[in-house]
This record gives sequence, structure tokens and C-alpha cells, in this order.
Amino acid sequence: MKQATEECLRLAGKDLEAAMILLDKEHLSNIVLFHCQQCIEKALKALLEEAGKVIPKIHNIYKLHAIIKEQTKYGHILLEDEIDIIDSIYYRY
Repeated sequence: MKQATEECLRLAGKDLEAAMILLDKEHLSNIVLFHCQQCIEKALKALLEEAGKVIPKIHNIYKLHAIIKEQTKYGHILLEDEIDIIDSIYYRY
């Protein structure tokens, strides 16, 4: 595995860990969801990195997933309904 891929996955793991720590704090549910979205985004970007593809500077899970399906051997990773839910979480801009 490439070092850059490992770094993406390490950062994804930190987001997952943060989400798990905050999971039982109901008043922080939006932060838990944000970290879950970030974890998924970083994991998808790790797949692109490992496949030697350009990693776009986007946060859109649907677009990242489409790039993975089109440009790598990994194919379908997420279901359309899952992507819709995940993409609805990221509202930073």
C-alpha cells in the first residue's frame, strides 16, 4: 500500500474514532455525522490514491464514488441511497 494511501486511511480512522467517542452525546449528533462523512470521504480518496488517480478537491461523495466506478477496478462501493444520506450531511459551505 502506498504511503499516501496509508495517510488517508489514518486520517479517516481518526474521524471514525472521533465519531465513536461522541456517539452517545445526543446534542453533538451533527458533529458525529460530520465525522462519519469525513471518514467516508477520506476512505474513498484513499482508494483513488491507491489506484494512482488524481484526487479531486471536492467533498461530494456521489462524485467521488462515480470517479471510482469509472476509473478504478473497485466498482460499486456504496448504494445510491447511502450516498444521498452521506452527501446530505456535508453542509460546510
